[in-house]
Amino acid sequence: MLIENALLHDKLLSINDNFLLSDSSQYIPFDNIDDSCDTFMSKLAGIEFVFQQNFLDLPRIAGAYYFAYNAHGDQVRKSGEPYIVHPVSVAIILAKLMQDTTTICAALLHDVIEDSQFAYDDICEHFDEDVANIVEGVTKVSGAEKDARREQYEADTYRKMILATSKNPRTVMVKLADRLHNLSTLEALSPKKQKAIADETLSIYAPIAAEMGVYALKAKLEDMSMKYAQPEEYAQICRKTDVENEKNRQIIKNFKERVGDVLKSNSISGFETFGRVKSIYSIYRKHIDREVPYDEIYDILGFRVVCRETLDCYRILGLLHSVWQPIGDKIKDYIAVPKENGYKSLHTTLIDEGQHIEVQIRTWTMNLEAEYGFAAHNTYKDDEKRNKFLDEFSVWEKEFTDSAEFLNLLKSGIAANKISIYLRKGGKKTVELPDGAVVLDLAYHLGSEKGNKCSGAIIDGKFAPIDKKLHNNETVDLLTSTDAKPSIDWLSIAKTPTAKFAIKKHLRQLEADDKANRAFSLLITAHQYVSKPITFDEYKGEVLKYFGLNEEKELFDRIYSGEITTDDILKFTQSRTSEADIGKFAHWIVGKKQRHKLLIDSLKNSNTIRPAACCNPLPGDRIVGFRTNGDRGISIHVESCENAFLFADDPEKVIPCEWAENGDFGIFTEEITILGIDKAGFLADVVEAFDREKVQLESMSFRKGKGVVKLLAWAKVKTGTELNSLMKQIKRCRDVSSVTRNLNAKKII
Repeated sequence: MLIENALLHDKLLSINDNFLLSDSSQYIPFDNIDDSCDTFMSKLAGIEFVFQQNFLDLPRIAGAYYFAYNAHGDQVRKSGEPYIVHPVSVAIILAKLMQDTTTICAALLHDVIEDSQFAYDDICEHFDEDVANIVEGVTKVSGAEKDARREQYEADTYRKMILATSKNPRTVMVKLADRLHNLSTLEALSPKKQKAIADETLSIYAPIAAEMGVYALKAKLEDMSMKYAQPEEYAQICRKTDVENEKNRQIIKNFKERVGDVLKSNSISGFETFGRVKSIYSIYRKHIDREVPYDEIYDILGFRVVCRETLDCYRILGLLHSVWQPIGDKIKDYIAVPKENGYKSLHTTLIDEGQHIEVQIRTWTMNLEAEYGFAAHNTYKDDEKRNKFLDEFSVWEKEFTDSAEFLNLLKSGIAANKISIYLRKGGKKTVELPDGAVVLDLAYHLGSEKGNKCSGAIIDGKFAPIDKKLHNNETVDLLTSTDAKPSIDWLSIAKTPTAKFAIKKHLRQLEADDKANRAFSLLITAHQYVSKPITFDEYKGEVLKYFGLNEEKELFDRIYSGEITTDDILKFTQSRTSEADIGKFAHWIVGKKQRHKLLIDSLKNSNTIRPAACCNPLPGDRIVGFRTNGDRGISIHVESCENAFLFADDPEKVIPCEWAENGDFGIFTEEITILGIDKAGFLADVVEAFDREKVQLESMSFRKGKGVVKLLAWAKVKTGTELNSLMKQIKRCRDVSSVTRNLNAKKII
């Protein structure tokens, strides 16, 4: 799209806010295929005339029209109009956005696979793979899959559409235009269906438009959806803006004239100015985010100055600040520090006769890319202009197969509400994250290496842990440590899909390393008993050949899983060693089987082994392990735990365990409840019991009533033996009636 065309487009939008939807398919005689095609072609030619550029291959588009017309045949929409009205309207919207011929053809055909007898191969045959791939990308999953489970159906449809977009960005343009036209015809549907479509648009499609930088569509999608999603709020804002409309128009008119005079008198030329009332949905978001009534929202007027050169942007900013009072914390320089999606502009808020006016200042090129994002360059061949959202999605989406988890992560990853975080180090960079993101999300946003070593952050001069929620405009210094490493707990801390994917990937690698080490240990031992001179690599090669495998990793996986047992390795080694050596190897294997328990030697920073919160096993307790669902690690229970009895019904999940004699388990903070008679000396006796057992009392709290005292104490112990001994000492105190251990989650230091 040329800059001159973008200027004309902005002027059309400023004159007619309904430019994209107006006159879309009116006056087309759809009862006759030839007459309707001729009228449709005339409309497209008229759009080319308005933009003063022939950018469409009209004969090719006519072919797509005939194909779509015949495919939909006598189908009608809920409104009663011919079905072909919808794809034609979508095509006209995209033509008004100056999209290319391939996109317009795909728009005409976008419902053909879903609603007719024609398939992907038919579209390939009559058109090309580009058109067919776009149509396939916006086609919902099949009806059979839809009937199975709504959540799965939605997840699969979004996944399919976004992956198709990552290969061809035209796909999402067709889908967004499709949704825009559908929103304009919701009157024909039931209130329940209207709200469902509106809610989906606000949570999925409008945020995707923002991620792709297509703000020209985003604002329309939001406003049209809000009418059905929050009808009372929508009506309230409409009443407010309608009442103030004439006043606001006059403010904008006067401000526009004064800005023009200031710039011209200072030799600024080649600029255009645009003013408007903010969109209904943006006013609603200000109301929600700031938690203030609508009457206290003063910045509902927007103004834009578009100029030729970057230097002019800064000159204009200075001139405006010399005439109007700016609001200090509203000045943003996204030219020097662009947003991550490439957005560039200067922002400021000026006070004009008591009214706040938000002003954007940018060049024509910046304006083009801000309004249309990747669609501003409708050749779609600029590999340098990659989209961060699409790149990240194509990486993490395969990791999350659960539909509910996928949908939650998708919505959090594309959340309409973003926060800006300023990084004091690393080039003074500003990054955007979804509202609700924590320190750990920021670390992984900057790369897996930084995320895997994140130990916290300094936020506006104060220390914050990795689970600290971030807020808009905070200044952050990330902290890293060689001791920090991802654990299963990190998955519940992280909120963004990028962070969760990186954590899962790291944990998988640790598991793979563990598999390799165990298998490697077995093979090394077996090789030691081989009598004939052979290197370990030669021996390993023979093992691979013997079991019919090609890769070392596959061998290690099969040994770890038990598919290839120690007996199998013994049998293979038998022909390669002496009787005496094979006897020694067999003896080693028997001993290994007898000791076949998972030896737990540490819980500190454990990635796969966690004490169960229901029974809180301590070193010294008799324990048993169970594989958790989704292979997220091993949960350790006391053998007598009720849950252990329940889990034991699934033998495949049971893992015999024992504590290592000299393990490094750290210090456990355990909570105990002490009940007794409220008499003088009660507290002193309990503290003395701690001293006698040489156990540190971290803290305590107590409640009294009716002659009874209830004391909660937190003790730092290393083993269950220490804790039991302490509890016995406390029980011996006079006036103590009972001592019990509270099975809440412990801290491991």
